[in-house]
Amino acid sequence: MHPSLVLAVALGLSGCAQMTEPTLAKVDPALIPAADTTSVQPPQWQDFFHDPMLKDLITASLAHNRDLRLAAARIQETRAAYGISQADRLPSIDVGANANRTSTPADVSPVGRRMNIATGGLQVTLPSYELDLWGRVAQMNAAALATFLSAQANAQTVLLGLIGEIANTYYQWQEARERLRLLTTTKDNRTDFLNLIEKRLAVGMAIDTERLQAQAVIEGLNRDMVEMTRQQRLAEHQLVLLVGQNASILLTRAQTAQSISIPIAESLPEQIPSAVLLQRPDIRSAEQTLQAANANVAAARAAFLPRISLTGSYGTASSALNGLFASNSDMWSFVPQITLPLFNSGRTQANLDLA
Repeated sequence: MHPSLVLAVALGLSGCAQMTEPTLAKVDPALIPAADTTSVQPPQWQDFFHDPMLKDLITASLAHNRDLRLAAARIQETRAAYGISQADRLPSIDVGANANRTSTPADVSPVGRRMNIATGGLQVTLPSYELDLWGRVAQMNAAALATFLSAQANAQTVLLGLIGEIANTYYQWQEARERLRLLTTTKDNRTDFLNLIEKRLAVGMAIDTERLQAQAVIEGLNRDMVEMTRQQRLAEHQLVLLVGQNASILLTRAQTAQSISIPIAESLPEQIPSAVLLQRPDIRSAEQTLQAANANVAAARAAFLPRISLTGSYGTASSALNGLFASNSDMWSFVPQITLPLFNSGRTQANLDLA
């Protein structure tokens, strides 16, 4: 095939690699966190919760929660993957040295006598480097970056969800504790009332039905107290799971209090623009996931096009160490290569369908 025809076909196929960028929500760049951060930074949650016990629980969870640790490790993982992908866009250079010594017996030697050969070499090598004419490597790099940003936003989602879940569970624990205290007080009052009825019954001023009704009320209170105790224990165990360590020590101080006082945060402003929803980390994570998927599709389409790679080396070789840098000891090689997928049982198309 004529070289100009090959070039024309390649240029025609290059149009297959172009894709329309997905339309994403417009967000103020100042609201997007820096891409080089790998730690999960908590929001200003102290402004919303003023209960000291709740603050202690949230602070402990930020240090010990397993899901949050996993999300932070995921950021580290995706950032390393992005670094690997970014390195593929640039050529790499290796430096190597070698020494070789061979001895050939006389009966197989081409000169009829034993041959002892010693060689040494020093070379600089350019491993296979792909000329990214169709943007395949660049799209893979863009996908890795978007995956990293998505993991970063997802970690923020995990953090916000963790703080909200701890606050909700803590208030449930406080509610069960307060209801249990009210039930205990009510039971004491009903017990005193039952004792009064029994005294009246002894002197004939009451009937047995009144005593049975009072006993039924106390039994119902006992049942409700058991249920409230169960709910309080469940909330406490849930806090242990969320905090990542035993939360009983932190809850002991709250249990010794005679009454419950939960400070309420200041009310939110009435006029909040709907654009504030774009600051949600789960929305940013979804958008970055979409961008990563779009880049993966573009990279899969570029795999249908020719791939050009360059390999070369330059160095020196000699049979003696002092001859490595002699005038005629230099050696070099340059191997450009172009490959075009012709038949692979539909693997390339399947990779595109998968993307």
